[in-house]
Amino acid sequence: MKTNFQTLLFGLLITAFGCKSQHYTPENLPTHQLVFGDGGGFTGATTEYILLENGQVFKRYSLDKSTLEMGTVKNALLKT
Repeated sequence: MKTNFQTLLFGLLITAFGCKSQHYTPENLPTHQLVFGDGGGFTGATTEYILLENGQVFKRYSLDKSTLEMGTVKNALLKT
């Protein structure tokens, strides 16, 4: 009985942690992404927002070439 419980617990842990999507950083963004934003004007500065398939959102500012992680979007919003 104890062995069955341990096997069941191990299976649940593998399932729970095996389905986790990859977490990206500004240095290793994937090639498949949705980019939107605004810019132009006198300085030509642009602000881009990058939405990834896993729901992560990044903000890229052209003047200082910085890319920051803003957070995540829930899967329900990504599917619409």
